Amino acid sequence: MAVVGLSNKMKLNIDWRTGGFKALDIKFSFSSKYLDWEKTLQLLEKKKLNLKALITHEFVLDKWKKAFQVIVEGKAIKVLLKPNK
Repeated sequence: MAVVGLSNKMKLNIDWRTGGFKALDIKFSFSSKYLDWEKTLQLLEKKKLNLKALITHEFVLDKWKKAFQVIVEGKAIKVLLKPNK
C-alpha cells in the first residue's frame, strides 16, 4: 500500500491480519521539499517550463462531474476547471 498525497482522514483503518498474512508494506511519501518549490517557481518565472502541455482536458465548472470522471478513468494527466461564462 502506498499513501500518496494528503488525506482528510486522520487515521487509516487496517486489519492487521490482512497486513500480516499478506506481508503488507505501507509507505508514506511527501515527494517535494521547500527547495523543490522554490526552484519550480524560479523556472516558471523564467518561462522555462511549459505547464500547458500537462493540461489534457479543460471543463467549465458546471461540468465538474465529467472532469472527475476522466480523471478516475485514467484518461487525463491534468484537468483544468474554468469559471462558467
